[in-house]
Amino acid sequence: MRGDSDKASRLILTATDPKSHLLDRFSDWCRTNSIHLHHGLKIFQEEPDEPELNCFRRERSTGYFYRCTIRFSESNTTAVIPTRISVASIPKKVCFSHRNSSLSNLHIETTAPGFGQGEDLEHHPSLRLAYHLAHEITTVGSKSFWSPYLELIMLNEYQPDLIHHQFDRVVDLRKWLRGTEIERLVDSGQAISIDRLHQKFHNFKNLYQVVRYRGGSDSHSLDWETFRMAYVIVLSRAFYIDNFHTLALVPIADLFDHSDEPDVVMISDDIVCDRCGAHDECDHEIDDNKLKAGKTLVKDSDHDDGTVELECIRPLAFQRTFDDYSSPTPVIYNTYGNLSNARLLTEYGFMIEANLHEKLYFEPEDLMIPVEGLPKGILNKLRYIRDNELVSTSFQSDLEGEHYYSKIFYIDSSAKLSPLLWIGIVLNRNSNGHQKEYHKINLSLLLKFQIKLYDENENEAEGCDEAFERKDVDYFKSLTLEMSLIVQKLCRSRLERYFRSDLSIEQILTIRDGLASDSSRQESLRLIRAIDYLVSERILIETCLNRWIDLEKKL
Repeated sequence: MRGDSDKASRLILTATDPKSHLLDRFSDWCRTNSIHLHHGLKIFQEEPDEPELNCFRRERSTGYFYRCTIRFSESNTTAVIPTRISVASIPKKVCFSHRNSSLSNLHIETTAPGFGQGEDLEHHPSLRLAYHLAHEITTVGSKSFWSPYLELIMLNEYQPDLIHHQFDRVVDLRKWLRGTEIERLVDSGQAISIDRLHQKFHNFKNLYQVVRYRGGSDSHSLDWETFRMAYVIVLSRAFYIDNFHTLALVPIADLFDHSDEPDVVMISDDIVCDRCGAHDECDHEIDDNKLKAGKTLVKDSDHDDGTVELECIRPLAFQRTFDDYSSPTPVIYNTYGNLSNARLLTEYGFMIEANLHEKLYFEPEDLMIPVEGLPKGILNKLRYIRDNELVSTSFQSDLEGEHYYSKIFYIDSSAKLSPLLWIGIVLNRNSNGHQKEYHKINLSLLLKFQIKLYDENENEAEGCDEAFERKDVDYFKSLTLEMSLIVQKLCRSRLERYFRSDLSIEQILTIRDGLASDSSRQESLRLIRAIDYLVSERILIETCLNRWIDLEKKL
């Protein structure tokens, strides 16, 4: 059994490692392993002077924190990077995944006793990768191939403060998030709460006994804090790179900050050999062909796994003037996906003001709330719309001007109803003795009528006047009025779920401002973040509500 000195030596991080030294080690490791960053860009290590009270930011954390990010190099006075140029290249073989970790060499079965009803790690890629990462940190430590990378991202200052993991630590935090998308994500299990994560950890400990046995005397016990840290790292940094590795930690790529309007995008061949990860012809493909032909198989040989590239999706230009030399160079933004603020807060610890991908979801049951006495069959019809994508692609284009693939009812970042929510409300209105009438409605014409009614200058509804002459306009007005009342009730029902729904947004912001001067800074920052998120949802719902009230007034 190792003594304390041996235990300290196996840890990747030591208290004496300065952050600048860690970044130097990481940079050297990148060069050694053919990880390339465009010569016009540079990794910067930054530390703010004050905690950030505004949680609407594009960076990862809120509060006192250090972080690395990618900016234009300060040595350039002028820099232009054209579209479709790769600004970062990372060989897949240096990405950390469950396929190439130290644990993967032990060939441990992925089924964890007690993990769940018929569940295993194969169906939970984030938990699986966290399990492999925790083993890499705990057992392999500084001997790991990835240690220069892991020791950098393991810094406590770099860990995102996930809002739903603080429910048990901050009084009233969950109250302020009552009825929000964050609560829905946690209650549905889409965002794993700290209690549920702790349960998973105890289930993994059974499996880890096998790991310790196969790993020999150098294996160490898996502790909760290491596993929790590993899970947060995976949740906030991992990318899906292909069907072989699935989720992986991608050095350099995870240092780019996120934006809903990114500068670069990740490019990777995602269809590769599912047995070795080769993106070109490999021995497995050759052997499969020979098996079919009855020939002798060849031995496995080295293959090219390919690379992960970050490519410019628009020209990046930077020109420094004399007055600019005291200011930092511009940040280069990647995207972690089309994520709502609820997803960003529960996976990355930050949110974006006026997020283009914001969505507030409704279930079919929610559409039952505004109307009393509806037949039970309506709920099944609404579920059919959600599950079978009843609307045609052409009609979806009429509604949003682009192809739309989600099957959920929601309000978007512009406070507009999603196509299926809009149709669900039409169906809702026409379900009470009007089922046949629903099939006779020209939905596209109805939509244009409402757009034209709301905004007489709206070009999208241009050319529908002649069609209205052939229709009963009074009927469209009557139907629109009923729909408007349903939307208003739906919005008010949502608003009533929120904490302190009796207060106006201005009154809630007054409470927020009072917290900003509180002495317990970290707790106050978390409450401020929850209030900011609640306010952002309320603004969307109230905007949608007022829009349909205005529509009703024009009838």
